Amino acid sequence: DIDAAKKQVVVGEKEYLSRRELTVVTPNWLISVPQEPFRAACRIRYRHHEAAATLTPLANGRITVDFDEAQLGVTPGQSVVFYAADRVLGGGVIA
Repeated sequence: DIDAAKKQVVVGEKEYLSRRELTVVTPNWLISVPQEPFRAACRIRYRHHEAAATLTPLANGRITVDFDEAQLGVTPGQSVVFYAADRVLGGGVIA
């Protein structure tokens, strides 16, 4: 983790880099804005393999993505894209 304000870099073991959950700040949808939790495949990087997850809309317009398995390299500021088979459903920036 990098804290630029404090000029600190936190170093740790690889196992601590995996996360099962992330939040999307301002999702962009190519479908109707979901009102209920739903299943989708997600990519958190260009070369990342799609990972199954449950997406839950929050009252503030954000989305919580809960992966079935922990994902390596979930990084705030990067994009996540949601898929159903070969169809893009939407995406957004990781908080």
